[in-house]
Amino acid sequence: MNTQMVSNNAINHDAKIVLKRLGLSQKKAIALFFEEIANRQDLPFSLPDFTKEKQLTVNVSLYERIWTAECDALGLVTEAQSYEELTRRALEIAPELAELNNVENFKLRFVQ
Repeated sequence: MNTQMVSNNAINHDAKIVLKRLGLSQKKAIALFFEEIANRQDLPFSLPDFTKEKQLTVNVSLYERIWTAECDALGLVTEAQSYEELTRRALEIAPELAELNNVENFKLRFVQ
């Protein structure tokens, strides 16, 4: 193992310790970093707004009195007897599916 690789591993380890003491996940720290950069006025270029919520479409259909919801971005597919129950179920399971699929900062939009 070369010296540069050992040095990088030590820096990564130290960074993880600092983040843990601050109570931040690596994802949250990265988001804060980009938010801070995006707020700077002295950059010679512009950055996309990483803090905006992504709007994910949930396609809803009714077939033979069964409501179905599907969202490809989350891998969500669920059914219910009523539209209200369907939206409740989709909103209930969406956060866990988002975490499994590395989707952050989203809002669901139901489309029939």
